[in-house]
Amino acid sequence: MNIVYMGTPDFSVKPLQELHKHHKISLVITRPDAVRGRGKKLIPSPVKQCALELSLPVREATRFDDELISAVKACEPDVIVVAAYGCIIPDSVLALPRYTTLNIHASLLPRWRGAAPIQRAILSRDEVTGVSIMNVAHELDAGDFCRQASLKIGTQSLDELTDKLSALGAHELLCALSDLEEHKLVWHKQSQTDITYAQKIDKHELLLDPSLSAECNLVRIQASGDAAPARFMMGKKGARALVGRFVLDNEVASENAASESASSKSNASESAVSGYAVHAELIPAGAVLIRNHRVFLGCGSGTLELLRVKPDGKSAMSAHDWSLGLHNVSTWSHVS
Repeated sequence: MNIVYMGTPDFSVKPLQELHKHHKISLVITRPDAVRGRGKKLIPSPVKQCALELSLPVREATRFDDELISAVKACEPDVIVVAAYGCIIPDSVLALPRYTTLNIHASLLPRWRGAAPIQRAILSRDEVTGVSIMNVAHELDAGDFCRQASLKIGTQSLDELTDKLSALGAHELLCALSDLEEHKLVWHKQSQTDITYAQKIDKHELLLDPSLSAECNLVRIQASGDAAPARFMMGKKGARALVGRFVLDNEVASENAASESASSKSNASESAVSGYAVHAELIPAGAVLIRNHRVFLGCGSGTLELLRVKPDGKSAMSAHDWSLGLHNVSTWSHVS
C-alpha cells in the first residue's frame, strides 16, 4: 500500500520501520526540530531521524497549511497512518486517503484517551495496558477501533513499556493493513461507560515526596522519563531516581541486623541487645539510611530502596557507587 506516515516520538519509530519493510511510504510528516533534554541545540524528532536513515521524504509541521495539504494530496495515499504525531489533522486531510486514516494509540480504548496513556496507566497501577488501531474521529481518540492487543505492565519502566507497546502497535498495524487489503477489516465501537482521559503529565506529578507512601513514590519512578523525571533532594543536592524497589520496614530492619551481626564479634548477649536496637530502629519519613552501600529512603509509609540514580550534573550510576560519595547525609526531601 501507498502510505503517508505522521508521527514524532520514540513510540512512533518502530511502526515506521516495519511499514518501510512491507509498504511504500511516500511521505513522513513530523513535528519540527526542538530543544530536547538539557542541551540548547535543536534536535530532530526520533521519527525524522528514522526517516532520514531510511531515505524517506520528510516534512516538519505543527499545522497543515495549503502547501502541506497539497503535498499529501500529491502522494495519492491509500492510507494515512498516525502514531503520536502531536498535531490536529484537519478533515480536508482525513478525506484524502483512498481507504482511511489509521491511528496507533497506546492504550486499550476507551481507557486512557489522550496525550499520556502509558504514564497514566502506570500511575494508576493498571495491571494491563495495550494498543488500539483506530479510526481518527473529531472527538479525542473516540473513533472506532479495528484491532487491540494487550500486555502486562508489571514493574516495567516507562521506556521499557514504550518500546514493547511500539513493537506491538507495529505488529497490529501491519495486521490491520493486511485485513484492509483483503476487505476483512472489522470495526468496533468504543464503550461509552468505561472512558478515562490521560491528561498530559506535569513535571511536578512525578517528583518524589517523603510524605507519600513508598508505593506511590515507586510508581512515580516507574512512570518517569527525560521529560518528567522523578527528582528529589538528598540533603542539599538534587538527584533523579531511575530505578527503585519497595521494601517493608521489617526488611530494612533485618538487613540492618544482618549487617550488625556480620561486623560484630560480640558475645551472644551483646548481639541480642544490638539486634533488638536495630529492629527497634524505624526509618521515619524524610530520613535516609545507608547500610552496606544500599540506600533506603523513609516514606510516609513503607521504605523505598534506590537501585539506580542520576545525581545532578553527573552520569547515571548504581546506588552502590553513589553511596560511596554520600557523607553525613541523613535526610531527603521534595524538590521545591
